[in-house]
Amino acid sequence: MRKFALALVMLAACPALAQVEAPPKKWFERVELFGYAKAGYYFVIPPAQDDSLIGGRNGFRLVNVRVGMSMRPVDALEVVVSLDGSVAKRNETDPLNGNRVVDLKDAYVEWSPSRYALLRIGQFKAPFDQEELLPDGQLPFISRSVVSDGMLPPEGYPTEGMSLDRQVGVQVSSERLGPAEAGFRYALAVVNGNGANALNNDSNAVAPVGRVAYEYKDLLAVGVNAFYDQRLEGLRPNRLQSSRLGLGADVGVKVGGLDALAVLMRRTTTHGDTGLPAEAALGIMGQVHYLHAASGIEAGLRFAYYDPTNLVPDAKLKEGAAMVGYRLKPVPLRILAQYTLRLEEPAVTVANDSIDVMVQVVW
Repeated sequence: MRKFALALVMLAACPALAQVEAPPKKWFERVELFGYAKAGYYFVIPPAQDDSLIGGRNGFRLVNVRVGMSMRPVDALEVVVSLDGSVAKRNETDPLNGNRVVDLKDAYVEWSPSRYALLRIGQFKAPFDQEELLPDGQLPFISRSVVSDGMLPPEGYPTEGMSLDRQVGVQVSSERLGPAEAGFRYALAVVNGNGANALNNDSNAVAPVGRVAYEYKDLLAVGVNAFYDQRLEGLRPNRLQSSRLGLGADVGVKVGGLDALAVLMRRTTTHGDTGLPAEAALGIMGQVHYLHAASGIEAGLRFAYYDPTNLVPDAKLKEGAAMVGYRLKPVPLRILAQYTLRLEEPAVTVANDSIDVMVQVVW
């Protein structure tokens, strides 16, 4: 009896002896699948009566079908791979024609030896432009604003956006550093600068990209970011060199079901000794979105101003968007409708406002 009582005392004094270690997870238990699908009907108003570049091709579109996998061989190491099954491959001479192909999106390895240094290498989103950094399956609107994504037919004339999107390179970042409720996080990347899925770098130079953000709980985030990229464009051997400097700042607020985001970006481009003048681009975007969790009803408003180049007086664009949606509770299904107002300069105004309806499933 004394031996039994002594054993109980020892177990009480050493709780670790009473704990049974859980068996290590097998590799397939460390795999997580994720993705989303977006499809809908896109209608430019009024529809073009001829086979024009802008305003034609109303109809159904398969926007995105993303399938991804995250695997952790060990706790501090993560491998992420994702594919997009609906990437637009446009005809170079007629951007309204083409088809959709399967393309690689994310492909990186991340090692997390410390909360102060998370090391990532591969293809990933460069840490620039908070709107671009929002997960594609969690965008409040059907798509990102014209400032980030630019514009393509039939919604408008081809215009490049200001985001960097995915790049191939290496990044070091951190978790939130500071007290439990507030602190800073950083991300510093060195990338090729010529986009995703490029076979090689476009030059021998790499592009540094950096972002620092201050966060207070999940209520407030204030960030600044920048990049510098030396580009080589054109056909060999007559390629033109240009240098781009991008700067940006953003403020995000989340209170209950309300979230708001404001983004300011500026980009300057110089063309070396080609004799071409330097040019500047400016983008401003503000959006607010509200989700009533109990009912699943949501609504949002967005305004964007974009001047892609100061060298073309009629290049300025304004965009306004209003959306309403409904999220089903039993299944991760979302239905939303959006009206988009697009305003060009008077000399190049076209009928390209649109009403779009989209269904989205996220898993």
